[in-house]
Amino acid sequence: LIDHARAKSHLDEYFTRMKSMANNEKLAIRMRFMLQEVIDLRRGGWKQRVADPAVKMQQQQQAQMGKGGKGKGGGPPSRGAPPPARGAGPP
Repeated sequence: LIDHARAKSHLDEYFTRMKSMANNEKLAIRMRFMLQEVIDLRRGGWKQRVADPAVKMQQQQQAQMGKGGKGKGGGPPSRGAPPPARGAGPP
C-alpha cells in the first residue's frame, strides 16, 4: 500500500496540492472532479464507494421514461414528422 508511515509526509504534501487544484475554477471541471474522487478515496481508507441502490433505481426509471414512457413529461418533446420541403404541397 502506498499510504504508509514513511511516505505519509510526501503524500500529505501531494494531497494538499491536489485539494488546492480541485478548488481551482480555472481547471477543467472533469479534472477537478477526478482530483476530488482521489481525495475522497484516500479519506475513506482507499475503499471504493458503493452505489446507493435507491439512486440506481431512480436513474433506471428516468431512463425508461426517456426511452418510451409517454404522458409523464420527463423526456424531450416529440418532434413528429419533419415539415414539408418548400414548394411541396398545396399553395
